[in-house]
Amino acid sequence: MTVSMWVKLDTITNWDTIWYIGNCGDNSNNGDGVYIRSGSNTSTDDKKTLVVTVEQGTTTNDQYYEDFFANELGNWVHIAVKFSASGETKVYKNSLEFTRTRTAGGTNYVVPTLTRTKHFIGRHGRDAYYSRGEILDYKIFEEFVDLNTTNFWNYVNDNFNYALTGTTIRWEGGANGTDHPDITINLENGYILNITNLWFLADYAKGAWNRGRYDSNGNERSTYSTWWIEDLIPGKTYQYELYNYNSASSQQYSVSFDVVGISTNSHTFVQDTSISATVTDVIAPDANGKIFFNTTNDGLHGASLAWIRIRPV
Repeated sequence: MTVSMWVKLDTITNWDTIWYIGNCGDNSNNGDGVYIRSGSNTSTDDKKTLVVTVEQGTTTNDQYYEDFFANELGNWVHIAVKFSASGETKVYKNSLEFTRTRTAGGTNYVVPTLTRTKHFIGRHGRDAYYSRGEILDYKIFEEFVDLNTTNFWNYVNDNFNYALTGTTIRWEGGANGTDHPDITINLENGYILNITNLWFLADYAKGAWNRGRYDSNGNERSTYSTWWIEDLIPGKTYQYELYNYNSASSQQYSVSFDVVGISTNSHTFVQDTSISATVTDVIAPDANGKIFFNTTNDGLHGASLAWIRIRPV
């Protein structure tokens, strides 16, 4: 399990709760739960610590990341905490791993099975333990997918009721892009790819086809694809990766995409027989918190991608 969010703190006192989940969190500390807190229960670090706590019954297992919020009051900070099944905890600040400095209490950091009877964002069940600032883009998500086994072809084939013709997903009883035009695909890190008028999926491409808005004559098509990721934070920078694949050598060709946010990045790359990152770049979303992925290919079907990854930097 990984928890991520953007946090901007105005002040920090002792044990200010940023996030809590579990069946504790009231005036009693007895229960199973997980806390992410700012501040410490001592004044030795000037309250700049991030604390990650796993509670198992009456046992509290604390991990301290001192100076995490040093010089950060009033600034937006991206926090991600990854809890592994073995009990290993990794903390990331603005996508870079932050080193734990000390521990307290027990040392069992395995997250117990949680009934989620209580779930707090920005506060604890006790009134004094709340965060003083803002929290945005809060997510709980699973780990990275294995790109050797998961791609747009697999995802749509596994999660949507589409008819299969040969090795190509066609639409049930209709032309491409007409019967199930609008879908969402869960990417990693809790992000969602929105697609209107998905044209088709081919097994040999392991990908979803993005139909260009304009044909080879420059005329706007009546039906074209729109791909975007939303709920991003305007002004923040995100790194993205575009994955590409085509096992049919006779159909491999240059693929062109514009990635559009507050600016536009244009990419042209060649398909090959392995699913590997062919484009990595950074961009900030537009004023509405969106990044669009637009194909500039004007062929019959446009161009395909096998997967998209995105993360804040």
